[in-house]
Amino acid sequence: MQKVLIDDLNNKTLFIFDFDGVLADSVQIKMQAFKEMYEPHGEKIVDKVSKYHLLNGGVSRYKKIKYFHKEYLDEEITESELEKLSKEFSSIIVDKVIASNEINGSTKYLKELVKKKKICAINTGTPTKEIKEILRKRNLLIFFKHVYGSPDSKLKNLKNILLDSNLTKEKAVFFGDSSTDLEAAIELNIDFIGVGRAIKGVDTNYKKIKYINDFSELL
Repeated sequence: MQKVLIDDLNNKTLFIFDFDGVLADSVQIKMQAFKEMYEPHGEKIVDKVSKYHLLNGGVSRYKKIKYFHKEYLDEEITESELEKLSKEFSSIIVDKVIASNEINGSTKYLKELVKKKKICAINTGTPTKEIKEILRKRNLLIFFKHVYGSPDSKLKNLKNILLDSNLTKEKAVFFGDSSTDLEAAIELNIDFIGVGRAIKGVDTNYKKIKYINDFSELL
């Protein structure tokens, strides 16, 4: 238990969470889906796609697919092709993400926050409609007052959540696991909690960052 961190969090009102790697152990599921989609292009392309995905966890699939086609396949993808590939990606991952394990203690922590009358929000790179379906089927949607996904960026979503909540940034904290999450928090000067091991490898001198392995440390 991290008593000092828990005391700090008790003074917060708005708790914002990324989803993959923060509430659900689903990062590898999405990497496998990208591997499957790009397998016809050969092993070298699959390796590049996998590395980019892991280094850019919070970036939406739309931006990733555009990037993969332009940088790795030397192709400009049309909007209709992008939509088709995005739907293919969803068909591969949705049921697996719904069935994935939770990050230890996450559901119990959400229940504790709701009991304390805290406001919870989702800020994810997953499309908004899709993440709402996933949350509903995991029986988590009831915990969240605000749910924001792609196509908007993590930064834009963060701004919108603050506006919707009518709260100052000092009352907010963002839980994330990627450099994209951290960059959004830094841009708005919001307290950030890095969840899991991967985020600890991101080089930063940001003063408002703390780390947890999972939510059992906050219970």
